[in-house]
Amino acid sequence: MKPFPRIKGCKLFLTGGYVRDTLLNRTVKDRDFAVQTNIYWDTFVKRVEEIGKIYQAKKEFYSIRCNINGEDIDLTMLRKDERYLDGRHPSVVIPTKKLMADAQRRDLTINSMYMDNKGNIIDYFNGQRDIYNKVIRAVGNPGKRFREDYLRILRAIRFSIQLNFKIEPKTFYEMERNVKGLSIISHDRIMDELNKCFLIDSRRTMEELTKIENMTETLDGIGIYFKAINKKRR
Repeated sequence: MKPFPRIKGCKLFLTGGYVRDTLLNRTVKDRDFAVQTNIYWDTFVKRVEEIGKIYQAKKEFYSIRCNINGEDIDLTMLRKDERYLDGRHPSVVIPTKKLMADAQRRDLTINSMYMDNKGNIIDYFNGQRDIYNKVIRAVGNPGKRFREDYLRILRAIRFSIQLNFKIEPKTFYEMERNVKGLSIISHDRIMDELNKCFLIDSRRTMEELTKIENMTETLDGIGIYFKAINKKRR
């Protein structure tokens, strides 16, 4: 495994898609790191600047996009989210020192794992089990996860198509219960998720979308509808 960047006063963990795809033996492109630290944001930025080049630093997310040792990476301080008021974004993001608190805010169990610099997996929500069983499952309370961010409904569909996993019943039930919440999400963000799904497998995408009651009606209500055409791809 490639060495981790060394940032004074910080402990780094690989997270999200890197851990998931490593366990699935899929090609891994980018490395995203969760940063456990006691230092304040401004000090964190300065210490990253000392060892690399910062492209973008977003205090509101405690996240830095940078290049260290010739590699473009994302560094995000462990954080927990306060109440979601708009069905998409947390009202306040607060730094935390606890991996568990950071994991609790994530969408799916398969995306909630961490890997330390020795290759050990930290898995609070049985993401490894769900990968083994090929299951898409929301972290914690699925209804709460989707009400925090309704776009997660389409993300769950995308991962089920991409990985050929089944959505577990409680997660699916809450996706169906909360589908109308997509009506308040940005048209562009919805289109972005749908396009990713269709690029993976258009037939499976339509099958998954039509399984969810009121999905097509909800999308139609915000100006997104599907039309069958008889046209060969070039």
